Amino acid sequence: MSGKKVNGTSTKQPRFQCLGQAVRDLSFECPVPAFLVENVPSDMDLNLSVSVSGREQPESTWDVTLALRAESKLEGRSLFLIELAYGGVFLVENLEDDQRDAVLHVDAAAMLYPFARQLLMSTVVEGGYRPPLLDAVNFGAIYQQSMLQKQAAESKEEQQEKNAK
Repeated sequence: MSGKKVNGTSTKQPRFQCLGQAVRDLSFECPVPAFLVENVPSDMDLNLSVSVSGREQPESTWDVTLALRAESKLEGRSLFLIELAYGGVFLVENLEDDQRDAVLHVDAAAMLYPFARQLLMSTVVEGGYRPPLLDAVNFGAIYQQSMLQKQAAESKEEQQEKNAK
């Protein structure tokens, strides 16, 4: 890819592309089948947790995994638990480390989420329950929160090291 000349030096354009995606792991536990539950409410209590991880692969590619965990309870007992690891391989070139990290944890995750959400909802339906309504996820806010937590932990470690001296 040709680059522009800035101040006499050649710069290359950033590149971000999804090369493929797939289910990595899927688990559905249903201790209480839907047909045994009387009056299942249409708005079941669903606790959803989301995490994103990435690891470097050869040739400027990155393996990103979006992990979703959803549990539905009714009157204190678990109706179902679903855990999904949905992954994608992304080509990332010509980005600084901090930019690349943000692109992988925000943009790549946002690209994977609609597919993972559909798979999660379809699995719940196959288990006999109504599909849960899953809102969009603000991966930018999740990433920003994780960066703040990381900075706080680093600051705390530095403070402990200073106090130890």
